[in-house]
Amino acid sequence: MSIHQIGHKVSFADIQTKLPQESWMYTQNEAHNGEFEAEEVWLHSGDLHISELLLDEGPFLILVEGNLTVDRYIGNTSSDAASSNLVVLGNLITPYMIVGGQEIYITGNLYVEDMFWGGL
Repeated sequence: MSIHQIGHKVSFADIQTKLPQESWMYTQNEAHNGEFEAEEVWLHSGDLHISELLLDEGPFLILVEGNLTVDRYIGNTSSDAASSNLVVLGNLITPYMIVGGQEIYITGNLYVEDMFWGGL
């Protein structure tokens, strides 16, 4: 499954109440009078199992309402930042995770088998 098949497109305003209130995106949006409300979000309800996830190919936010399992890796090719933020309302399971510059918020547990590399 490619990143372009994750869930369906909605606006940030449609899903803001689903986000953890302590997440950066939620607090930033509240503090700046809804600055993200028109941003595109890909919403997947339930558990999601995909082969890989490149966070510089997607929307402002990917929201998974369940567990996310990624077989190969999660990453972004730019060393400065990715375009997609990721919120998982469950567990995140992957062998490799190499990310930087975006918010990744997991309400459950993070299971990384081989390598996790993150930067700001």
